[in-house]
Amino acid sequence: MRRGRGKSPTELLLSGKELSYNNLLDVEAALAAVRGHGENACAIVKHGNPCGVAVASSRGRALELAWSSDPVSAFGSVIAFGGKVSRADVVSLGLDDPDKSKRKFVEVVVAPEFDADAVTYLATNKNLRVLPLRPEDVTGAEDLRLCLGHLLVQDPDEQLFTKLEVATKSPFSPDRELAELGTRVVRSIKSNAIAIVTRLPGGEAMLLGMGAGQPNRVASARIAVERAHATLRDHGLTGDELNAACAKAYAVSDAFLPFADTLEVLADGGFRVLLEPGGSILDAEVVAVGEARGVTVIMTETRHFRH
Repeated sequence: MRRGRGKSPTELLLSGKELSYNNLLDVEAALAAVRGHGENACAIVKHGNPCGVAVASSRGRALELAWSSDPVSAFGSVIAFGGKVSRADVVSLGLDDPDKSKRKFVEVVVAPEFDADAVTYLATNKNLRVLPLRPEDVTGAEDLRLCLGHLLVQDPDEQLFTKLEVATKSPFSPDRELAELGTRVVRSIKSNAIAIVTRLPGGEAMLLGMGAGQPNRVASARIAVERAHATLRDHGLTGDELNAACAKAYAVSDAFLPFADTLEVLADGGFRVLLEPGGSILDAEVVAVGEARGVTVIMTETRHFRH
């Protein structure tokens, strides 16, 4: 079923098999994850959560960075791009590699538009679905869900944050663009959500690791830290270089910290900047622990909390 007059996603397919129920859910999640980052952005989604997001000098470079965020989870994923895709943007998938073990398995590639050469290349895998949809196609849509025989309607989560207030005492000037990237990513992740993002030399930015859907925020923080460390090691960083990379990354929480335990996990992992909405009755304690552990705490006053 569909609402509105437009063609269904299956009718828009340029190549590949029919879209499944799960494919469609992941396509929507991928478009939401890549939206707002610009044309040279890429998001990789698996089971409704972005496991890789990057903004780079080209869409092809963004794909490579996003894939490196979590190459294991990227297997069987949906990939979304912010702009028109050429063959060069997707050639890193290795779909025509003589060594079949080097071909990356992807369910769907979605972008606003595809060059003819890109479609021909992606069709090398006859099952790979090639879908022209824009990230803007998920903008402003109400969130509808059937629950207990009723239809729940929720306004879209559009606002990133209302402020970036440094709550700890040491002077700190937030990187607004990196804060926006981290917030866009974390609002796309199922709560409890922690996203760790960083800016690379030359201005590119990427998701290092995330924790999603855990019943408690501490567990999500542990998962995000472990994944971020693995990503940095995969990029060749160890020892002091890895520690320095952790210190400049931003950890972003989709909701306030009820206790300081989540911050402690991030600090133990070497992360020194935390964005969170604030609003807990223990905010002062969280900030005090941040000061003691050398973590800059930035309050955003905006919760996301995707369910």
